[in-house]
Amino acid sequence: MFERLFKGRDYLLDKVLEGVEKMFIEVEEMFSFALSVLFSHQDETMDIYKKDQTINRWQIDIKRELIEHLVLSPEKDAIAALIFTTLVNDIERIGDYTKNIIELARLYPEEIKEDERVKQLKEDGKEILALFSSTKRAFKENDIAKAKEIMGIHTHIAKRCDKIIEELVLEKNISSREAIFYALVSRYFKRVSAHLKNVASGIVNPFHRIGYKPKE
Repeated sequence: MFERLFKGRDYLLDKVLEGVEKMFIEVEEMFSFALSVLFSHQDETMDIYKKDQTINRWQIDIKRELIEHLVLSPEKDAIAALIFTTLVNDIERIGDYTKNIIELARLYPEEIKEDERVKQLKEDGKEILALFSSTKRAFKENDIAKAKEIMGIHTHIAKRCDKIIEELVLEKNISSREAIFYALVSRYFKRVSAHLKNVASGIVNPFHRIGYKPKE
């Protein structure tokens, strides 16, 4: 798809794709680390803020390159530039939510009880982590079927995260501290998954429908 959007495979496309892949690798590493900090209280050996700044810088560089390219060649690649700008914004937001997860872990240093809710959150975290590799591969290979599969997986993750929040609202025998913790974890997981889904939708959909279900 991206080769078709750009007028011939050129230096810009190669550089943009390289930048997007670097951002993906970085946010995947951040999210994996965040899961370890959240559920296993791993020591913070990674400077999450430095990582986040690196992602922000790559996002800015990619957007600047796209704009400069359009200024020099305004008749070329406008739709492609819009799509890539949207996708790098989604990847950058994943970095922000990952940072939020680690900040939440700092505020809740207590041992997390291994109940059914925690088991579900751990499974959701593993499934979201697996989506990073799937999304990156679908993006590189322009795999529309894989991208649709990713979007479907997100739907199930989102429903499970929403269910946890609904149960927390109805549960009476839980402290406000625990409820806030679980609710925020659920919300952050859902948002990370949603941004991966948005990237996948950019493979499936035209620009105006990025982030939405494909029209069959």
